[in-house]
Amino acid sequence: MIFETGGITPSIAYEAQVLLYCNVAAVAFLMYDMLIHLSDEVELMWKARNTWVKFVYLYLRYYGILVIGLLILHGGTGGHMSDRTCLNWFIAETVISNSVVLVVETMLLIRVYAIYGKSKIILCILATASLAESLTVLITTIKSFQTARVNLSLGCMLIYIPPLLTSAWAASLAFQTLVFGLTIARWLTHLRVTKQLGRRSIMYIFMRDGLWAYSIMLVVFMLNLLLFRLKTSPLAAVFFR
Repeated sequence: MIFETGGITPSIAYEAQVLLYCNVAAVAFLMYDMLIHLSDEVELMWKARNTWVKFVYLYLRYYGILVIGLLILHGGTGGHMSDRTCLNWFIAETVISNSVVLVVETMLLIRVYAIYGKSKIILCILATASLAESLTVLITTIKSFQTARVNLSLGCMLIYIPPLLTSAWAASLAFQTLVFGLTIARWLTHLRVTKQLGRRSIMYIFMRDGLWAYSIMLVVFMLNLLLFRLKTSPLAAVFFR
């Protein structure tokens, strides 16, 4: 979130409260989704044999709740914190969030690698792009938090992060675009078979799920980039939440 230094105005205080409500709403939605699918999850995942796919699923399923829980936990605190401690909270949340994204993108990489018949060329392209993205995220995050500032008047709250941080999201969006583009290309080469099999086709499932995931991430990332560039208040981070 980015807003200019200065006094905490009533408007900023209100927007900080709205941001906290958004965090609570996100946790409520995740908990609701988890509860309505709990029986299927127990049957298909918890009772399944222990494989790396199972552990990756559980990690992605529950780590997101942990991240947002941390946001809520420190969002209303600050009276007993130092600026350094508050900033360390945000650094920890950023590390956790990026680790979740990295695992998701690794799964997407493996999926595209599989549908291309385990092509070493595709693997090399994706691995290089993933490494470039990871380095960009790491460098921009480190540099951004070197000049970041916090305020404890309304709890532990970021009051300034340089626009450089948006480069990390741009790198993630570029990688997602590459993955989705390769999925489309593979789908087009199997279009005749896909039409014959209809919804039973594995490529249809990949395209359907990939389109939904990419569309949502595209909208969120673009809104994040736009708000962090134009909005100078706590609400700049509302779509990131």
